[in-house]
Amino acid sequence: MPSGNSTDVAGVFPVKGVTVYYDPNPTRNNEGIITSDQTHAGNVVLNVGTDYTVDAATPTGRQIITFNRDLAIGSVLYILHNLNVPANAAAIQYQSNMAWQPIGRTSNRTYNGFDNEPTTILP
Repeated sequence: MPSGNSTDVAGVFPVKGVTVYYDPNPTRNNEGIITSDQTHAGNVVLNVGTDYTVDAATPTGRQIITFNRDLAIGSVLYILHNLNVPANAAAIQYQSNMAWQPIGRTSNRTYNGFDNEPTTILP
């Protein structure tokens, strides 16, 4: 962590809710990087309880989302969190961490992944 540029505060914002978007055909640039977002035409809002389940967010902001459907190769999920952000939240860059464990449909093999992204707080 670069000194002076960010602060490590685990679960600083409790989660109020989550919305999951599924895009079977995201827009990609010539390098294959996804350039579309949750507003892309063709996105489908997934239904909690049918397409996925979500545990109650802990006070540390941790959530577990379990998907109940197969995802097509090349498709993407956009997961938007609605957070309780205090009015006096410091204007620094926050990070969101995501770990996932997809299971291969034909191999039944479990894979692991991890990502850390900058988080933008919107009013």
